[in-house]
Amino acid sequence: MNNYLALKISKNYQFLTYFLFFFIIFSNYYQLLYAQRNKKDTRLPTEGYVSTGMHAGIAYYFGDLYTDFSIISPTAGAFILRKLSPHLFGRLGLNYALVQGDDARANPNSHIFARNLHFRNAIKELNAQISIDLWGSYGKFYKRRNLVAYLATGISIFHHNPQAKIPINWGRQWVDLQPLGTEGQGRAGYPKPYSKIQIALPLSVGLKWKINDRSDFQIETCFRYTSTDYLDDVSKQYPDLSDLANPLAVALSNRTLEPIAATTGKSRNLDQLVQKYGIDAYLANDNNLYQTLEGFKRNTRFTRGNTFARDFFLTFQFQIEYIMNVGLKCPKFK
Repeated sequence: MNNYLALKISKNYQFLTYFLFFFIIFSNYYQLLYAQRNKKDTRLPTEGYVSTGMHAGIAYYFGDLYTDFSIISPTAGAFILRKLSPHLFGRLGLNYALVQGDDARANPNSHIFARNLHFRNAIKELNAQISIDLWGSYGKFYKRRNLVAYLATGISIFHHNPQAKIPINWGRQWVDLQPLGTEGQGRAGYPKPYSKIQIALPLSVGLKWKINDRSDFQIETCFRYTSTDYLDDVSKQYPDLSDLANPLAVALSNRTLEPIAATTGKSRNLDQLVQKYGIDAYLANDNNLYQTLEGFKRNTRFTRGNTFARDFFLTFQFQIEYIMNVGLKCPKFK
């Protein structure tokens, strides 16, 4: 695992741990305070209901390529929810999230900048989750709490399609990466192409405020741990460029010698990169001459990606929920 990715994953897991710790401490304090003031509510029968809502916010990716908080993208979606008990809800959701990464924005002195890969990926997701209110609401729907913290988890299935811009002298159009097999996928001696249909395990934390008898406003963060290492089309070693299907696959597999960054249109100071790393010119199995920065080819110093960690992404969103159907019975759990 390269040091950049290891440090990035470590910091984000640390942030998530601290966030959940303080979230639970705050939740328990509020629960005790509320329980002392509302002991009689727990004796009331709980009314079930169905609600629906929409959300919009930002999406952020963690994977093999460079990213920071200047590289954020939109997310939006809708959901339907059924109250099952004072604490428990079932939720179905449809979501869209655009995620991106771009080595051209990394430190120019890093090997990440020299690698010079980038991507965007429009993710369409269907998820099913169980949501747990940390502070239960009893009685009629309009008697629900004014402020509630909640956790949710479940499973999702999503479609993704990583894309990249072709080199600037070719036109800079966005093209689909999966059919190209930029790491040799589908060629003899390489793994089969990755699927565009994947699953993820979502973990959501949020707060919701009662606006009126039928409406709530919510803030939610959802981490999605995916089953793929190819949200960014990057996972393993560089392939032998002579094994790839066509010149476009070659151009998008190893971009270390591009003088202009395709995403930003800015010069990459190629002379300085060549001076730092050197050029590796080699005759491949097809008797063609290929060139790359020294260390950026198969079985050399730098790998194309990291095979030890799968990609994941998070969304931070604002939600509006509206209660549609009331007077339903809550199922009894034994």
